[in-house]
Amino acid sequence: MNKYSLYSKIFIIQVIFLLFLPPLGELNTVKGVILYGFYGLLSLIVVINYVFKEKIKFSKPTYFAIAFFLICLITGIAGMISNDTPFSDLIRGILPFSWYIYIIFLPYLKKFEYDAIIKVITAVGVIRAVQIIIYYFVYVYGNAGQRVTFYLVEAISMMTMVATLILVYAFIKSRNIYKKIVYLILSLITYIAIVLTATKSMVLAVLVAMIVLIVLMICKDDRSKRNTLTKSCFIICVLLIVTFVGMSNNDIGNRWKESENIIKEEIKVDNTKEQEENIKDGSVGPRIIEYKVAISNWKESPIIGKGIGFRWKSDEVEYGEPVMFMHNMVVYLLMDTGLLGMVFLVLLIISIMKVLISLLINKRGIHDYILSFSVIILAFVYGNFFAIFRNIEFTLMCVFFVSYLINEYYIDKGKKDA
Repeated sequence: MNKYSLYSKIFIIQVIFLLFLPPLGELNTVKGVILYGFYGLLSLIVVINYVFKEKIKFSKPTYFAIAFFLICLITGIAGMISNDTPFSDLIRGILPFSWYIYIIFLPYLKKFEYDAIIKVITAVGVIRAVQIIIYYFVYVYGNAGQRVTFYLVEAISMMTMVATLILVYAFIKSRNIYKKIVYLILSLITYIAIVLTATKSMVLAVLVAMIVLIVLMICKDDRSKRNTLTKSCFIICVLLIVTFVGMSNNDIGNRWKESENIIKEEIKVDNTKEQEENIKDGSVGPRIIEYKVAISNWKESPIIGKGIGFRWKSDEVEYGEPVMFMHNMVVYLLMDTGLLGMVFLVLLIISIMKVLISLLINKRGIHDYILSFSVIILAFVYGNFFAIFRNIEFTLMCVFFVSYLINEYYIDKGKKDA
């Protein structure tokens, strides 16, 4: 009988608990303090238990974790000194990223533990998708100008997106007709929910990751490439139909056209006053302004940035009080950690690509590392178009699938250290 480790058990509990965890904005409420306190306590238990009971493997993942938190600490302290960043903002800035510490033990789970966690992630994603669909028909359907995200903040959840990838991967890989039907139906539920949110970045991220997933599966299938190609074309056609039908029945299509017009106006030098106002409206305009603000702030401190926890404000966007989020994690990292953080990000991307290339060269057939890499692509695209990367579930999904990718690399190399 397979025996689950304490680490996989607590991680499963935390993934399930994402269904009940409120947004970070509610951290200052009694409910938020209680729920986040319990969540943090579980994390503390698992990390302390690993540090004191297990032998820490000082491998590349561990070094990356140490380097990341050192960068956060160094830039954060510098920000407190030079920008008068409050200590509470430093903690608030680091908090969402603290779960990356799981990289010290997640790469060393057993295959059945990874499989169990993936099933739980899929279940949570499907439940969230059903919730989104219900909210859509209760609050949005028939009401012009309304969106699910106005009533359900969790609609921007990455879980439905990850679940869609997992289910499509399972559909293409499965050879059992009944399982394929189940996977197809569930993948349609999760993808329909994504389209109904009318969030362009979610649809874009899923489609990009889906293309990566399917291309890699077709390339690596050495048993029935034609069958894989047929199922891949079928699922892509179905999802594209859902996309176009969904765009015609909610405001995502109009918002996409508005985005194109705003970008065209932004690149003009001689914009009229009306065009300048159009740039500020919608979702694209504020993002463009964010990029400009980030670059401007980065120029003031190019090496170590403004520091984790830095709050910025611009008169051109109506966010109210100064905020510490942005809709692009690369410019956010550049602004807060400077070139120091960017060097870290580049090294991380190079390391992940080296692992992927090694697996593609050395492993025959379709394996789960293809799914893991596709989820990483999903996270990177989504994180660079939406302010989701400071979300705990984003952190958990990234650290889990990067760990699973590393695990397959270790197994392929016949060792547990690299």
